[in-house]
Amino acid sequence: MNKNPVTFLFFCLLIAVGCSENEISPIVNPSLEIELDIEKSNSDNNYTSKAVEVSTKSKSSGWELSTDGIAQLSREIMFDLTLENGEKLEFGFWLIKYETDTSLLDLIDADLYYRARRWNYKSLEDEKEKFYGEFDEARVLVNSNVIFYEKPDQSFEVSSVKSATIDGESKSYLTIRFSGTAFGWYDPEGEYQEVYSLNNGVFSGAIE
Repeated sequence: MNKNPVTFLFFCLLIAVGCSENEISPIVNPSLEIELDIEKSNSDNNYTSKAVEVSTKSKSSGWELSTDGIAQLSREIMFDLTLENGEKLEFGFWLIKYETDTSLLDLIDADLYYRARRWNYKSLEDEKEKFYGEFDEARVLVNSNVIFYEKPDQSFEVSSVKSATIDGESKSYLTIRFSGTAFGWYDPEGEYQEVYSLNNGVFSGAIE
């Protein structure tokens, strides 16, 4: 079958442009998703189960400027997590970054208490690289237990950051991969209270 070269080229360009637009279009109101194997031990109710449902409970962000001009940035999100066995847990993520280049930031709500202040990087790429890719500390919270992480590594990393539109506002949509053992805040050896071992954790959602 004969094809007009000009028409065929125009058709190919239309397909390429359409594909390109789809690739850069932000995700709109994405849902939260989680995969997680969890084992509870050192308790009267030991079990091994999987996460089946997650829903947002609360979100907070904060910033504070030190005397030498460094911005301490934080974000925290807490969830209600339902397991396959019917157990319900309070679960969350907390990240902190000490940003030395405050010209990259929009610091908002300076008149509020520092843990209620909003902030954003002016560029999504800077937020992806500097906050989520180079955080100074992260935590996973499970009921009254916690896992501490220093810097991104194979136990806790933000493996993907995409643009999302949530209720009309631009946000970062993350994929977090994590594992580790959550001990009590004042029981780091797991002697006196329950211990949660987390494996194959993958979370996708916006935490801001």
